[in-house]
Amino acid sequence: LCISQFQNSWWLAAHLADILHHAKQLDSTELQYGCSLREYVLLHYASDLIFSDEFWSLGVDYFIECKQMGKGYLELAIPRIPLDSEKKATRVYNACQKHGLMDLAASVCKVMAAKARQSGNLGLSLIWSLQAKDLLSVTSISEEILDSYIETGGFSNLEFLDQLGSNKLLSNRLLFLGKYREFHNLIKMGEYRNAADLLVSLVESNMGPPRFQITLLLDSLPLINGGLCGDKVVMTSGQTHALMKALEDMQIKKLLKESDTQKVETIRLALVTNLASSFLDEPW
Repeated sequence: LCISQFQNSWWLAAHLADILHHAKQLDSTELQYGCSLREYVLLHYASDLIFSDEFWSLGVDYFIECKQMGKGYLELAIPRIPLDSEKKATRVYNACQKHGLMDLAASVCKVMAAKARQSGNLGLSLIWSLQAKDLLSVTSISEEILDSYIETGGFSNLEFLDQLGSNKLLSNRLLFLGKYREFHNLIKMGEYRNAADLLVSLVESNMGPPRFQITLLLDSLPLINGGLCGDKVVMTSGQTHALMKALEDMQIKKLLKESDTQKVETIRLALVTNLASSFLDEPW
């Protein structure tokens, strides 16, 4: 201890204690602090390292080496590590996972999700929230992405949604968002029949925000009445009836704004026309 105070650093004391310990020349008796002399010195050295930009991961390793009190110290120290980059945050997250500190791992994810959201990077915020399995944030961010789509008419940096797999099941809103992106991908690939099937299923599922139904109905327009498909009838009479019912439900529930009046008339006329076309196209 005198060495550490003289050098104003725990480096020499920690390494000397480690050498003596492995040479079995250091008393392992528990001190009044609740741990051995070696652990006491290592805890102080780890506390110096953990807040170093360059050597914080070594601090984690030294805390873990302290079997009696190290994990408790680590749990207190990790929330104070500055998460100033994605790379560092990922390493801190991985360290928490490695040592079974699952609550702290989730906390790291939530901090990074909040930072990404504040900077407007909703896709990245959603990724971190998914890692934290934070249902409320996943749902909220998914809705914010959908609101952004209503305003801008497009998605950005959401390619990761295509690889989410079962993670989409964490939230109905996220599942809806993933399926809605899939709908747009089908349109781009020219798979109009599959796109129509998916669109109608999304309308009927009510998994999306109620205010988004009008957007889904507007998305049906390119698939009917000489839009993307030319003269080919893509939507069946049953599917058309389903969309007409959804439009009627929105009016009954007063989910439409006054500014939607023209959109509603355009949708209604298109659906009525498509209904007539589908009757002529379907076998009796």
